[in-house]
Amino acid sequence: IYLSFWSDFVMRPESAVLLRSVPGERMFLETDGAGIDIRDIFNKVSYDLGLSVMALKKLIHTNYKVFFKI
Repeated sequence: IYLSFWSDFVMRPESAVLLRSVPGERMFLETDGAGIDIRDIFNKVSYDLGLSVMALKKLIHTNYKVFFKI
């Protein structure tokens, strides 16, 4: 199962606990048309996970390639 986290959830302080409990290789991030910049979501999640933004981008990109068999 893959989980995609949306902006309203990610930006809440309490989201960090759940984000850390999900295996990184099963995670996606989305704005879902919320009018928030995806970079803000990546910044928050990378901070919560203790990763650099570049490492998080690589992780999400790898998940995309695996999920869509690219």
